[in-house]
Amino acid sequence: SAVLLLPTGLYLLWQFIVLDNLSAAVMIEWMKSSLNAGVLLVFVLAAAYHGALGLQVVIEDYVNNKSTMMALRTLVYGAMIGLIYFSCFAVFKLLLG
Repeated sequence: SAVLLLPTGLYLLWQFIVLDNLSAAVMIEWMKSSLNAGVLLVFVLAAAYHGALGLQVVIEDYVNNKSTMMALRTLVYGAMIGLIYFSCFAVFKLLLG
């Protein structure tokens, strides 16, 4: 996941620097490009997965109770799936209109 975050993050950073301003109207127009929307979507998916993996390691290292560990891991994965779902919905809604 980190391998995807570096090039997509650099591309997004470069795109945001090149834009005149970061107003909502400019960002919506920017996201209507399929390339920009695709890169943003890959970045969000990779970031959600990367974050879930990091939280899983922290939970496994610092939570000793097995049932609490499983509950927290389920919560983290549920939050990751929710973030991915709503991110995909938002990007496709702006891209397709």
